[in-house]
Amino acid sequence: MIDWFAQNLWAFWLTAAIVLAIIEVLMLDFVFLMMALAALSATLSTAFLDSFVAQVVLFAIVSIALLLGLRPPLIKRFHQSSPNIAMNSDGLVGQDALVTQTVTDQAGLARIAGDTWTARPESNQLVLPEGSTATVVAIRGATAYLAPHSTK
Repeated sequence: MIDWFAQNLWAFWLTAAIVLAIIEVLMLDFVFLMMALAALSATLSTAFLDSFVAQVVLFAIVSIALLLGLRPPLIKRFHQSSPNIAMNSDGLVGQDALVTQTVTDQAGLARIAGDTWTARPESNQLVLPEGSTATVVAIRGATAYLAPHSTK
């Protein structure tokens, strides 16, 4: 088998390209895609280069060129297309909160998005009575900082 690959280097490089492409599908970070494209260029080079060392050098040069030249714009493009969505506790900022235990600068609880959070007022002088609604203005650690709903 190894002798056959040595005599048919195009098959070696094509196999490498396919394996690298499969790894890319699993990893999704564009590194293995660049290497798969470089392996395809090495596959094409077998028509012109008989030396395996020259093909490896070509593979390395094309890999580095693609990793430095093509991968950064691809990553930038794909990150632009995904919206900037607040996740985890950052996603709670701006949500309504129901005060379940009077909120002072010393104690308080509020129900936010179905979970009970330790709550404090955004200003130490504020007191939010039990049963009132408020807006989450910040999350620091496991504490939600609340502001009373503004009356319109």
